[in-house]
Amino acid sequence: MATSYPGSTTTKYKIRTQDVVSDLWFPPTTKPVSRWTTLLTNEHPALHQSAAAHVLAFRDNQVVLTLHKKRGWTIPGGHINHGETGLEAVKREAFEEAGLHFETVELVAVERIVTLPGQKHSSRYSNPSYQLFYFGIVESFLGTQENGMCSNAQFFTYDEAVAKSAWVRRHRKLFDTVFHTHTTT
Repeated sequence: MATSYPGSTTTKYKIRTQDVVSDLWFPPTTKPVSRWTTLLTNEHPALHQSAAAHVLAFRDNQVVLTLHKKRGWTIPGGHINHGETGLEAVKREAFEEAGLHFETVELVAVERIVTLPGQKHSSRYSNPSYQLFYFGIVESFLGTQENGMCSNAQFFTYDEAVAKSAWVRRHRKLFDTVFHTHTTT
């Protein structure tokens, strides 16, 4: 039976909305400065509160990871520029970092970041601010583009992605949900 993400235009994938998939304190020490809560949803937060957009990009049973100079192996993504929507940003970032074009891209989760009272907060972001996580099916893959931030991009199996990427391990429930919903293992 075909199912879909709520609000989706595709008919194969299903994720329940409003499920909290992680609730982390950052940094994970005795004195955290912020709380990061990830929620499965297809509802965008207010544009002025949206700080970054990332994509879990799939082809067959593999996910694309990029080797980012600051974050190591991670999913493609980055800051949303002024005047840009989350969808525009994720497509731009995915192309800049991995040379990706998509058949389809859909919002699957948001991560709410709240700086705790008494902690220094960046003036660049609202409080709270949000990171947007999209699901994408890769149409074409050109590989790493010359952008200065990423030195490699490639497809990984589930086990390889878990082993290589700290982002995947930190966001394991989100990664597992999207990966196992998408793939045909």
